[in-house]
Amino acid sequence: MLNCAIIGQGFRELEELLLAHDFAVEFSDVKKELEFNADVIFLLREPFESEIPAVSRLVKYKPVIAQPDAYVFYEKSKRREHWLNVHGAYLNEILWVESKEIMLSAAFMKGKPDYFVGVEYIAAINPYHLYSGWEVVLNCNKDCKAMLGDLAVRTGKDVILGQRRANLVVFSADILSDKALRLGDNGRFILNLLSDLLGGAEIIS
Repeated sequence: MLNCAIIGQGFRELEELLLAHDFAVEFSDVKKELEFNADVIFLLREPFESEIPAVSRLVKYKPVIAQPDAYVFYEKSKRREHWLNVHGAYLNEILWVESKEIMLSAAFMKGKPDYFVGVEYIAAINPYHLYSGWEVVLNCNKDCKAMLGDLAVRTGKDVILGQRRANLVVFSADILSDKALRLGDNGRFILNLLSDLLGGAEIIS
């Protein structure tokens, strides 16, 4: 059995998904013990300042899936103070996608085909473009626009909503809330991603 830590409140659908596929799940704060006790970490809130050193250490040794808050990420990036900045990810402007809720077709994805086995659509809520030159995990479809005010700055597959660097996966959209998991095939997508992050570990269907 693999151990998963969820850092954030709510996310009951995610908890149920993981429990149904033979994960042990703990809702936790960021703490040193996760380095030894957790196999994968979902960082679904912004860490407190006192937690950032522990987060940086966890990313070195454990798969971490994060959904940073766009406003916090943007404000802290201006001062080079966000925890993702040390990993090479910055948000210098918030390019919101036109629609607050979008359904992404797996057929249009740039990412590894293994991520999308058994997946037809992925729901993304409050999406914004973020790309740091990492491996693309999730991108928009051809009719998507990322806006700066009234100007479409990026369109289609060039709007990136998920990227990966080694153990660290960052989504610039909510794909893990209860609502998102109910709307799309997000659960299967996350299980596929976890299998890849965990070195091909078999996740029981």
